Amino acid sequence: MSISTKETRLKTHVGGTLDHAAVIIGERKEDSNYKYCTLIVVPERNPCKFYLAIPEGFHAIMTSYGQYTGVRPAGLHYAYPWERVSHLVTKQYIVFDTPVKECPTLDNVMVEIDVNVVFHIKEDETSVKAFVYTLGPERLQDMLKAFQEEAVRGMARQKNYTDIYDLMDTEELPEFEEKKAEPEELPTEEVGYDDDDDGGPDNTEKDKAKETEEKRQSTSRENLAEQLDNTKREMNRKLNEYGVNVYSITITNVRLPTEFRNQMEEATTFQSKNIEQESKQRYDLLVIENTEKRNKDMQQLQELKEEATVKKDQRAAAEKKTTDIFSAETESLLALIKEEMKSEIRDINTTSTLKCAQLNAEKVEELAAIEAEAEAEIKTLEADLEGWMTRKHAETKLKVAELEAKKNFIMAQAEDDMKEKLKAKREFNTMMSNIMVLNRLADNPGAVISGTIPEKDNGTIPYLIGAKNAAISLGLQ
Repeated sequence: MSISTKETRLKTHVGGTLDHAAVIIGERKEDSNYKYCTLIVVPERNPCKFYLAIPEGFHAIMTSYGQYTGVRPAGLHYAYPWERVSHLVTKQYIVFDTPVKECPTLDNVMVEIDVNVVFHIKEDETSVKAFVYTLGPERLQDMLKAFQEEAVRGMARQKNYTDIYDLMDTEELPEFEEKKAEPEELPTEEVGYDDDDDGGPDNTEKDKAKETEEKRQSTSRENLAEQLDNTKREMNRKLNEYGVNVYSITITNVRLPTEFRNQMEEATTFQSKNIEQESKQRYDLLVIENTEKRNKDMQQLQELKEEATVKKDQRAAAEKKTTDIFSAETESLLALIKEEMKSEIRDINTTSTLKCAQLNAEKVEELAAIEAEAEAEIKTLEADLEGWMTRKHAETKLKVAELEAKKNFIMAQAEDDMKEKLKAKREFNTMMSNIMVLNRLADNPGAVISGTIPEKDNGTIPYLIGAKNAAISLGLQ
C-alpha cells in the first residue's frame, strides 16, 4: 500500500531578523496532513541600526513610513530608522505537491493522483510587488490547487482504470533530466535473440500486437504531455500577471482502490510468469545452439592453429637459412673493413707524426724570430724612454731656473716697494734693541755709569729712566 503524498501549504512567516531569513526559508515543517513551505518572510527592524544587511536569495521590498519605495538587491544598504524591509520574497524554485482525491476514470473507478508543480517568483520589480501586494502565498496556494485538480480530473476521465498508470511521469524537469545511459552490449548468448526465432505465425502476431500497443502507449503519453503543457501555459497566462511563473507540472503517483490494484497485480503477475517461462525456454534452446556452435568453431580454430603452426615452422626455417647466409657475408665484410681500417689508421698516424715534427720546427723558428723582434723593440723603447726622460729633466731644470729668477725679481721689487714702509719698523727695532741693552744694564746692581755730561743735553738720563719704565710696563722685568 503506497503512502499518500502530503499536500503543500504555502505561508508567510512574520518575525525574525534579516540574518535569520535564510534559515526560516530552509525549514521544512510538516504534520500528519500537510507540509509547509515559506515563501515570504516579514522581518523585524532594529531602529538603532543605520544599515540593512539584505541576505542573498531574496527580493527585498523596502518601505518608508509604511509606504512602498522599491525593491533592493542583496548586500549592505544605508537606511534611516523609518525605512525597513517589509517583505523578503524567496528566489528559490518551490515544489508544490497536491494529492487529487476521488478522480473518476472513464469506467467510473475512483483513483487518487499526486501532482507536482514547480514554480518561482519572477525577478523583475513589478512581478515581486504584484505577488506580495496582490496575490500572496495563501491565494497562490488555492489557485494552484484549483488548476491542478481541474487538469488532472480531466485527464483521468479519459482513461480506463487499467491504463491509469500511463499518467505517471509524463514530463521531466529540463534542468534535472539525467542523461540516459547508452544500453550496454549484450553477451554473445543474448545477442541475436530475435534473429534465431522461428518466425512462426504466433510470434509475428505477438510482435504486431506488441508494436501496436507500444504505438498506442506512445501516442497516449504524447497526448498527456501535451495536455500538461497546455495546462502549464494556461496557468502561466493567469499567474504571470501576479509575478508567478510555473516551471513544470508532473504527475508523480497514481493510487487505485485496493481491490482493483490487487486484481491488476494478479493479472500482471500471471502474464509476467508466462512471458518468463517462454523466455526461459527460448533462452535454453539458444544456449544449446550456441554451445554446439562454439564447440564447432573451437574445433575449426584448433585445426587452423595447427596448420598455422606448421606454416610458421617452415617459414622460420627458411628465414633462419637466409639469416645465416647474410650473417656469413656480413662477417666477411666486417673482417675486410677492419683490415682496411687498420691500414688507414697506420697511414694517418705516420702522416700526423711527420706533420707534427714540421709544425714543431716551424714553431721554434717563429718563436726565435718573435723573441729577437721583441728584444729589439724593447731596446728601442728603452732608448726612446731614456732620451725622453733626459729631455724632460732639462726642460724641468729650465722651468725651475726661470721660476727662481722670476721669484728673485719679484722679491727684489717687493723689497724695493717696501723699503720706505719698513724704515720706521727698522728704527723701532733698533730702538727696542737699545732699550733691551739698557734694561739689562739697569738690572745689574754693580753697574756704574761714569763720565761727563755731554755738552748738549740729548736726554740720555731721562731716556734711560723712560726705558726702565717702558720695560716694566711691557713686562720685560
